[in-house]
Amino acid sequence: MRLRPHQQEALAAILAAAGEGRRRMTVVAASGSGKTLIAQRSCAELAPQGATLVLVPTKALVVQTARKWREAGYRGLLIGVCSLSQDDSGLSSWELTMTSDPATIAARVAGHVRIGAWLAKIRTKGRAGQLPPDREALVAALFDGDWTSDSAQPVPLG
Repeated sequence: MRLRPHQQEALAAILAAAGEGRRRMTVVAASGSGKTLIAQRSCAELAPQGATLVLVPTKALVVQTARKWREAGYRGLLIGVCSLSQDDSGLSSWELTMTSDPATIAARVAGHVRIGAWLAKIRTKGRAGQLPPDREALVAALFDGDWTSDSAQPVPLG
């Protein structure tokens, strides 16, 4: 898939910021403008041999994101973290591994992982106390320190 000019600009900004050592970036764009594709290309550029843990606020977005990433040519491991079963996702386990178990995540990932995650909505829900305790505990287990903090760093898995 070809990136549109605004997507190319966002990708260039992300890669430049990563090159400067910045670990947190935010893409702000309208619904339907291609943020999922920007995320896929960012992860493909920054971690071409890495795995990606997809963190999104709804089960439907887990499946949608995985499908879009696969359509765009992403061949790395994708892990969807939620209560949606593998069968109910409609995707095979080679397309997207569905789990809510931290041990399963660690078992599927060898070595360190760069986590490409769009956490803004999850953080907003967490800060507002709108995440179920089991989901909050799962997300918290993936980060050093307060995961709702903008300075929280992913814990290496594997």
